[in-house]
Amino acid sequence: MPFTLTKDHQFFYSKNKYIEFEEVFSSETCTSAKELLDRLVETRLKKMIGSRTPDEIFSAGRDMWRDYPNLSLSRPAAQLAAELFNAKQLRIAFDQYLRTLQPTNSPLKEAYTLQQISCFQPIVGGLLVRLTPDAHPPLMTPRSVGSALFLSPDLLVPWPALFQNPDQAFLLIVYVPLRSRYVLEPQDPHTHALKKLGYGFGDSIQDATHPLLVR
Repeated sequence: MPFTLTKDHQFFYSKNKYIEFEEVFSSETCTSAKELLDRLVETRLKKMIGSRTPDEIFSAGRDMWRDYPNLSLSRPAAQLAAELFNAKQLRIAFDQYLRTLQPTNSPLKEAYTLQQISCFQPIVGGLLVRLTPDAHPPLMTPRSVGSALFLSPDLLVPWPALFQNPDQAFLLIVYVPLRSRYVLEPQDPHTHALKKLGYGFGDSIQDATHPLLVR
């Protein structure tokens, strides 16, 4: 950080609906984030992370930024996303901690687009940040710690691939534009989560709960 986007970057993203940038975050930041996110999951679940199922960890891993805002509220990362997604304004929609202990079935059982698993309509895109090293990274995952894979809302992502290798950690950060609404999305495992913040289906997303990162 900071990055300078080129026409080649924009062309690649436009053609492929994804692009990876290295060292969006430092390896030290990612290592610290993984440790803190593990502890936060344990606090939410009230048990050691190693004793919980992947579905339980996934359920506890939503909106980590509300308790640990470091990566997900990064304005440089959001600014890069805004330029890449051609969005004048961006607010955070949600983040999701993705954690494996042993090779296992994915909490997301098949490939979905980001929009298909989001109860926000519309979203503008997201980024998947690698927090742990992997000598053989699966398809459609960042290759090195601190790298981020920027994803189009309509790119079909093979989520089960993220859960192929043991002891892996990723953070998914998803952005929405200035105007977005809360909608019923049955494929979003957290489709009812915003009700706890006072939202009803059809309500507009507000600054108080989802701050603008790029104005």
